[in-house]
Amino acid sequence: MDKTKMILVGTGGAIGLGVLVIGFFTWMAFSDKTKALEGDEEGMTDGLETVVSKAQALTRAKVYPCAASVAALESNRNVLVEWRAEAIRLATRGDRIYEATTPPSFKAFIVADAKRLSELPGGVAGKFTKPDFAFGPFKDYVVEGKMPDPAKLPDLQRQWDDVATVVEILSQNGVRELTDIQFVQPKEEPKNEAPRSNRGKTSQVSHPPHASQTSHTYVFAFDAKPTAFGKVVNALVTSERFVTVDSFTFARAMDGISEALGGEEKKESAARPGRRARRARTAVETPTAEKDAAAKKGGVIVDPAADDSISVRMTVTVTDFGSLAEEKKEEQK
Repeated sequence: MDKTKMILVGTGGAIGLGVLVIGFFTWMAFSDKTKALEGDEEGMTDGLETVVSKAQALTRAKVYPCAASVAALESNRNVLVEWRAEAIRLATRGDRIYEATTPPSFKAFIVADAKRLSELPGGVAGKFTKPDFAFGPFKDYVVEGKMPDPAKLPDLQRQWDDVATVVEILSQNGVRELTDIQFVQPKEEPKNEAPRSNRGKTSQVSHPPHASQTSHTYVFAFDAKPTAFGKVVNALVTSERFVTVDSFTFARAMDGISEALGGEEKKESAARPGRRARRARTAVETPTAEKDAAAKKGGVIVDPAADDSISVRMTVTVTDFGSLAEEKKEEQK
């Protein structure tokens, strides 16, 4: 091999080796770039695309994970804690505690208090109940002379206080007459059985603010004008004692609007045949002075304040959160 060929072979080998080296480094650079973008095959290292995707997901989240968000969450938590404390304070402001008593003392007390409640202002000869009103479930002790069971005294004290509280509210807001009182027995809730819709799921249980919380439900029947009924509802739900109006029904002897529109006269005229019907129509078409005055004002006017009384049956629940009882226990400790 001459000298020229040797030079060409050496040059070609060097060029080939250079190409291989360049190819190796190019492959290494491409591999590193792919690893940097997509991560390694073992999943030990996140690539740039994965990191960017996670960052974008975090930035689109409702709460961005930064110091300002942590401070805002802490501030919101403090507001919630303060709100809950204030709500509990307002709810428990009417809690009561009752001193121990004896059957004779309790009986003497409710007999005297029943007389006081019966003589509150009302529409029965100026009083709130008829003379023979016996205060429903307390009839045995108020009228019939029976002694209460000593074991039931704590509940009876609480129930009488609840009843007296509601009766006073009814009288103060213009109720005409109290006609009946009943206790509503609490329904027994099934134990150790979750609702079908929640089976297999974690259920959230709301706990009362105090372990001694108790509720008693009553039905009060009374007669009142519509305006007084509205006042009663407002007074009950805003009273210091925690009272909730569960339900109510009412009925009235006469519909004032229908009467003002001549409803009864129209029924009578429709029932009378021939000449009597014509006479009835003539009577209906002859306006009275009151209807003339209402017509001049632009239509039939019904004044709820002057309307007849309605008979109401209202179910209310009185809740005591036991805050004072727990405070007394702490003091005794």
